[in-house]
Amino acid sequence: MTTRSSARVRSAPPPPPELSIHHKNSSSSSSGKQMSAVSDLRPDAQAVLLLVLLYTLQGVPMGLGAAVSFMLQERGADYSQQAIFSLVSWPFSLKLLWAPVVDTVCLPAAGLRRSWIVPLQTIIGIAMFATADYSQNLLHGGVEQAVKPMTALYFVMHFLCATQDVAVDGWALTLLSAKNVGYAGTINAVGQTIGYFAAFTGFLALEQAKLMSLGSFMLLCGALFLVSAAWVAVSPESRQVADKEDPEAARKRAA
Repeated sequence: MTTRSSARVRSAPPPPPELSIHHKNSSSSSSGKQMSAVSDLRPDAQAVLLLVLLYTLQGVPMGLGAAVSFMLQERGADYSQQAIFSLVSWPFSLKLLWAPVVDTVCLPAAGLRRSWIVPLQTIIGIAMFATADYSQNLLHGGVEQAVKPMTALYFVMHFLCATQDVAVDGWALTLLSAKNVGYAGTINAVGQTIGYFAAFTGFLALEQAKLMSLGSFMLLCGALFLVSAAWVAVSPESRQVADKEDPEAARKRAA
């Protein structure tokens, strides 16, 4: 009896084939979904690259503001002076007040979003070039003299970047294809995080190693803003979006 029962255990039938087939199908379907998600982004690769660049540049003044706050604190800024400088971040919280203007007013020939993005990036780039040495001299001139001018300067930069953020958020909805619009929030978060990290942690590391000063870093960032503005102005992707936003203007240009 013992021999027969052990034989029966050893010769027990394998699990039904449909179960193994089901497991194979589920694993292959999950890997297939991951591959399809990656392949879905390929047609929008240039658009994603452009959006990442724009959002990264938006994070740069935010990171620089945090770096300047840290440098002011290191130079002896008290709590009241730090509170004054913290006002620079308010535009990102208040941008909903002027967002309707950005979403409606435009130059038809340039398109709804490029009408704002190109001028804003150009102004930010020029402002960084114009104030690079001034910002550097303010930091060396003492905290008491530096706090209010630096607060005004970075408040204006944050205002310009917050306004650009409204335009880029709306632009992403038309720049990306319908199946990839859901990635817009992720692109925003990734881009701004890269910009913030580069301008805060990256700049402080370079400044600590005496490889770059605040003025030279602002010159570099200003050049990047101007290059980005030129790319947005001439990019075929942005022109196609402008034509979608204003078909009448596109027909006039074609005629």
